[in-house]
Amino acid sequence: KLAEEGLEYAKKAVKEKEPDLLVLDEINLAVHCDLLNVNEVIQFLGEIPEEMDVFLTGRYAPEELIETADSVTKILDVKNPNEMITKKGIQY
Repeated sequence: KLAEEGLEYAKKAVKEKEPDLLVLDEINLAVHCDLLNVNEVIQFLGEIPEEMDVFLTGRYAPEELIETADSVTKILDVKNPNEMITKKGIQY
């Protein structure tokens, strides 16, 4: 439900606020986990004005979103500490 509410918020923001940049953080993972429908996300992306930059983040991007994208970057996790120390504002 929260993923759907987040997508609806993004749709409203695009229409009302017309931002220059839209970041749909972790949306790839939400689609992968079936929290959002990939076709609904693709339809939304098609409605975004050409001059607006959009970034979709998250692991496991579905092939349909990769094909739709102009650019795709995959970040490789090379090294992590043995014990993860979390800091407010960084990891959460």
